[in-house]
This record gives sequence, structure tokens and C-alpha cells, in this order.
Amino acid sequence: ITLPSTEVRPTRSGNYILVIYEDNIDEPVLTRKLYVYESLVSVDAYFSKATKFEDIMTRQELNFSIHHPTYRISNSSKLNVVIKQNGREDNKIVNPKPISILSSSISYEGGGNIVFDGGGEFRSFDIKSLRYRLDGVSHISTQSRNEYVAILHSDQSRRNLAYESKPDINGRYVIKTEDWDDQMQAEYVRVNFHLKTTGPVIGGDIYIFGELTDWKYLPKAKMKEMDKYGEYVCSMVLKQGYYNYHYMFLPHGTNIGDVSQIEGNYWETENDYTIFIYYREDGDISDKLISIKKLKSTQRR
Repeated sequence: ITLPSTEVRPTRSGNYILVIYEDNIDEPVLTRKLYVYESLVSVDAYFSKATKFEDIMTRQELNFSIHHPTYRISNSSKLNVVIKQNGREDNKIVNPKPISILSSSISYEGGGNIVFDGGGEFRSFDIKSLRYRLDGVSHISTQSRNEYVAILHSDQSRRNLAYESKPDINGRYVIKTEDWDDQMQAEYVRVNFHLKTTGPVIGGDIYIFGELTDWKYLPKAKMKEMDKYGEYVCSMVLKQGYYNYHYMFLPHGTNIGDVSQIEGNYWETENDYTIFIYYREDGDISDKLISIKKLKSTQRR
């Protein structure tokens, strides 16, 4: 399906949900978020060293300004700003306080209040082929006629290690097979994860996390503790392809994950960021999405 098409074309900017279902719309097969935006304002954004001393080595500070010389923003309280890191929803920042408001620009620069944990570069594994081992895979086997199993190399906690630069795709994945010319023939594979920590993790649970879990803390992606020495395992069925992932610690009683517990926390880490700018015009009943700005944490001034 290609959108927009001659039959389906949005008439307003904003947030949309694509729902795919068989017989009952209340029982969807899958849903996907879509964003339709109008380039009504421009956004100048960059990253800098964190303002607060305690954040300098671990966090990434975003600065940006909204410029609207030809678009009238008469009431800044009707402006809604959402900032997301990679594909995450749990740690997004909503409506940070502007530093200055002028007639044709609104500045969020220099306040030191828009900061994100840097985390670590994403781990990866490659299951594009089941005929030979690729990146991150220790062993491939066939447990039954219809089930392939990929056992990944054992992972270690990186919390107290130095930052390591490593190319990644910032938590995303690519569906692809090298075993067949027809990509529709890509197999499903049971992938076994194994994590060793310096000791049992208390006060919360460890999840496999990234686009492969739709950036959610899924029950099927929850690591199981094997012994009292800090060994954790999990098994997930995934389509052939190339995957990034993190081990995310989710403290009990919260829905915001802590990346530093297993992956470490480094200001140098490359992350993707997206700034969404919404505005509700006078007399309107919904917000317009008047700009989207994408940038990487390596973009500095």
C-alpha cells in the first residue's frame, strides 16, 4: 500500500494511525503511526555539552529555535513541542519551557533543561542467512522441520566500561534474506539472547528493547533470570534480517526505562532525535503539525 493515493489523501496535518485488520477493527493485526506535517515554520537545532556539571559525561543537551517570520503564532501557550530520541516514547520530552519569545522566533537554547541520557551504541546481530553465521551469531540450528534457531554470542553488561564507538542503525532493523532471491521467502527464526551481568539486577526487570519490540516493554521480550550470579536469557521469534537492540532496565513502578543500568551512559553516543512542532490556531478544534525537524546528536555548533 502506498499513501497518499488517489483514494486516500489526508486533508489535515497531524498524527494518524494506520489500522490493518481482518474482520473486526477492534482486533487489529497491526497498527502504525503516521505523521502528516506542513512546513509552516523552520527549526534550527544543534547539540552541545551539557550545562549541568553532573550531566557532562553522560547526557546529551539539545538546543533549538523555532522561526516563524511568515506564520503567525499569536499565543505561545497553544504551541506544543514533543522531542523523541530514536523511536522511544517512554523518555520523550513534552513542552519544555522556552528561554525567550520574540515576534518571529521562539528560543529553547541555553536553558540546560532539554537533556537525554546518551546511553550506549546499539548491539546488533545479523540473521540474513541461515546457511552461515553472520555478525553476532554463535550458532544456527534446526530444532524441528519448521523452526530455525539462532543462538547469539553471550552479551556482557557495559555499564562500567569505556565508551566504544560502533556503527549502528540506532535501534532499528531491516528485513532481508540472503538465502533466497525472493524476499518473500525469508524465514522466521527463534533468536536466543544471553546476558551476563556482574550480579543479580534488583528493583526492576531487564527487557530486550528497540524497533524489534516496537520500542515497547513487551512481556515476550522480558529477560528471565537463570541464577543468582546475574545470568539472563530470552527467546524471540523474528524475521530474517539485520537487527539492533539494547538491554533496557525497567524499574518497578515506572514506565520509563533506564538505559545506563546495562548499556552504560555516554555523551558521545550517536542517537537520532526528532522534534515535532504543533500549534492550534485560533478557533480551531485540533492541532496542526507545523514542522518536523530530524537531527543526530553529533550535529553540534
